[in-house]
Amino acid sequence: MIELIDVMAGAFGENPKTGFWGVVANTFELMDIAEDEIARMKELYPDKIEMIHRSFTILRPTIYLQEVSKEVYRSHIKELLMRVVNGQDTRVATDAELMSILSGATFGAPLNRTGTGLYVRLFRRIFPDFMFGESMSDETLNDKYYEDWDGQLDEVDSRERKKLFSDWRIIEWKQSGLLT
Repeated sequence: MIELIDVMAGAFGENPKTGFWGVVANTFELMDIAEDEIARMKELYPDKIEMIHRSFTILRPTIYLQEVSKEVYRSHIKELLMRVVNGQDTRVATDAELMSILSGATFGAPLNRTGTGLYVRLFRRIFPDFMFGESMSDETLNDKYYEDWDGQLDEVDSRERKKLFSDWRIIEWKQSGLLT
């Protein structure tokens, strides 16, 4: 599909990485990621195949994810599909969405200690294999380092996720016949 988009962009004298055709190409790349993760989850949870299959419509990126890397988007997809499999609310913001908001906020001002702690927590979840190196000690990778009281990051995390609530991100199970 990407090759066809390159040809179409060339026919219209556009750079295939920017403009209209760039958006089309990016959309298809995101669809491929979603389809890959759906296929992977179907293999892991064969008893939930129909539920997982019908999840495609909730996997489109929200406005918060328009400029994130493919790895961050993949994390978003995985989290939503795990919620579907576990019967959890898919409307609440994902780690990727919340991390993207925090990242965007840094363009206006640095994050406070709690915001930084939440960002570090989310980053570690999204990139569990990332090696922070010497710049981050074990102490600064611990939630307690950023909290003024026990559970502060959990409270802020929960509150902020609810603010980013996506009420459209539901699967109509009754209409599909999956619920009786």
